[in-house]
Amino acid sequence: MSSLVPFWFIVITILWTGFFILEGFDFGVGMLHSFAADDDAGRRAAINTIGPLWDGNEVWLIVAAAAMFAAFPGWYATMFSGMYLLLVLLLASLIVRGVAFEYRGKRDAARWRRTWDVLLTVGSALAPLLIGIALADLLHGLPINSAQNYTGSFWDLLQPYALWTVIGFVIWTHITASTTFFLNFIELLAILAIIAAISLVYNHRDGFAFTATTVTIASCILAIFVDLYPNVMVSSTNPAYNLTVHNTASNHYALTAMTIVVIVFLPLVLIYQAWTYYVFRRRVSRSEFQPVPQPRTAPNAGHPTATADAPPPPTRRGT
Repeated sequence: MSSLVPFWFIVITILWTGFFILEGFDFGVGMLHSFAADDDAGRRAAINTIGPLWDGNEVWLIVAAAAMFAAFPGWYATMFSGMYLLLVLLLASLIVRGVAFEYRGKRDAARWRRTWDVLLTVGSALAPLLIGIALADLLHGLPINSAQNYTGSFWDLLQPYALWTVIGFVIWTHITASTTFFLNFIELLAILAIIAAISLVYNHRDGFAFTATTVTIASCILAIFVDLYPNVMVSSTNPAYNLTVHNTASNHYALTAMTIVVIVFLPLVLIYQAWTYYVFRRRVSRSEFQPVPQPRTAPNAGHPTATADAPPPPTRRGT
């Protein structure tokens, strides 16, 4: 086995973790912006907190999928073909979400904005739900035959285990995936972090609360991939049909070439994204989006009084 195989599994784990950390709060803003604000100014302020960043954060999802395709083509082929309908729904939710970001402010009509608010909320809730189901199914197992083909249907993806995992029950995930009731360090860290986040939110320690939720998300994703290794997809048909890092990996030459690329460019991407967050670090206030009051004018300010030298202004028909 090439020594680069576990390296690329770690790289893919980092990419998925980075996506959920960075896009996680974007999804949260999209889901909650209509509930956390009681007027349009508050909703606009919430959306503008992620306005310059949300599309860049989604690139991590594309890179994670591309890394799976390049490093583990067997994994990519089985997962993406078996979850085809689920991924189509995911793509549709991401498209609706992106369009809602861009088109919400094109008109000032209240009904127009409410429509896009609903679509933004639905898209932001559906996307992480579907991704969570996909990742949970990897760990719990799907019907896969000896040819590494998925033999189930769309409804086989919506198993109770996947739905519980999406809700966030890390303990349930551990119990059903292993033979012991003891939590490992990563899972324990996730539970402690979410408890700390709740406490910090109620104490209005926003910065520390954000850090705690980041640790929670990272721990949950890491727990899934740590429990999964060396498998990449578990077969519920026969354990002998499990997809592993060994029977789905690319050849050594391909992994070597990609390793050179990722060593050179990944640090540059991280530096650029850190710089982007630094540039847009200023807090956004709802007061910036309050409607500007119109100056009060005299009753006849727009209609000059008729004089002998100036005829009266013409009247408009129908008014």
